Amino acid sequence: MQDLSKKRLAVFFTRNVSFKKWHEIGNLDREISLYVKLKEYFSDISFFTYGGVDDEKYLGQYSQLFKVFPNRWKIPGTLYSVLLPFLHRSQLKNIDIYKTNQMDGAWAAVVAKWLYGKKLIVRCGYEWYVFVYKQGRSWLYQNFVKLMEKIVYKFADKIIITTGEDEKFILGSFGVSDKKILVLPNFIDTEVFRPLEIDKVSNKIIFIGRLNPQKNLHNLIKAVDGLEVELSIFGEGQLEEELLNLSKNIKTAKIKFCGNIPNNQLPAELNSSTLFVLPSLFEGNPKTLLEAMGCGTAVVATDVPGIKDVVRHKENGYLCDISVESIRSAIVEVLGNSELRLKMSVNARNTIVGGYSLEKVVEKEVGIYNDI
Repeated sequence: MQDLSKKRLAVFFTRNVSFKKWHEIGNLDREISLYVKLKEYFSDISFFTYGGVDDEKYLGQYSQLFKVFPNRWKIPGTLYSVLLPFLHRSQLKNIDIYKTNQMDGAWAAVVAKWLYGKKLIVRCGYEWYVFVYKQGRSWLYQNFVKLMEKIVYKFADKIIITTGEDEKFILGSFGVSDKKILVLPNFIDTEVFRPLEIDKVSNKIIFIGRLNPQKNLHNLIKAVDGLEVELSIFGEGQLEEELLNLSKNIKTAKIKFCGNIPNNQLPAELNSSTLFVLPSLFEGNPKTLLEAMGCGTAVVATDVPGIKDVVRHKENGYLCDISVESIRSAIVEVLGNSELRLKMSVNARNTIVGGYSLEKVVEKEVGIYNDI
């Protein structure tokens, strides 16, 4: 075991992402919790973000723990990702380990590695090429992403991915040594996301996530048509107006669009809900699913990659397909079977505590730093 107490860690933010953006979408507490724990091992942790000169203020109580180096020049994001290793030369050359938060923009960390000879850990919350392919992005963009990944994977000292399926894809597509890759799932703070003594609202269903095509929300809204349920939708995105209009035609079910709320307010919402539904067409390793399971809320989710790695049908959750009929049938069955809900709720909590807790993920990630 190496002594990391004199080592410095740099975190390269995803292109165009900042502490301000994390704050606005309610994810700051969730995302920063990992680094609060890691700070116990490192002498300092520096963040290279795409925010403005005031980006540090969004850290609030955590600002004294970290160093923040933002885009104080107000350079457009893509150009800044290229210039970042040069603009922050004096800071980067004195850091021991670089880590990317996602693949998009990871080329900045690769260039910094070339320039200053440091170790590089590449984290992929999802496999970028697989993601853009499933989104149906243009042929040109897909090939740009594949080229960038080929370069980044080649020069990474370690690669962190969240699912075994992504590991198989990387090994088969990029010729990366399996010794480079560690499957490390997303984490949740099981002390925050836990069962609470809150009365559940009868037949309350909750969804949390971005309002975009991937989440298959049109089918979820159609699935509750005619059911006596309350559907609370938390999140924002490009489809919000379209989904609002669709919901106006839904009979019986009450549908509420709640926008974004801070991550630390979600446990109360999850605990007051009878059911969490994630109807996605595809996923990586969805944090909202893990958080719902951590709260012991019964979950219905689609049987797609990224979800079926976590959910075992009728054991710790209920799997359905992406169609309106299947989602509706799953909701009806789970809401109508309190014994099944209790079984899935208990097993869901045990699943998260056993394999997805913040403490376990930190322990494994520290092991990566020691290895390199």
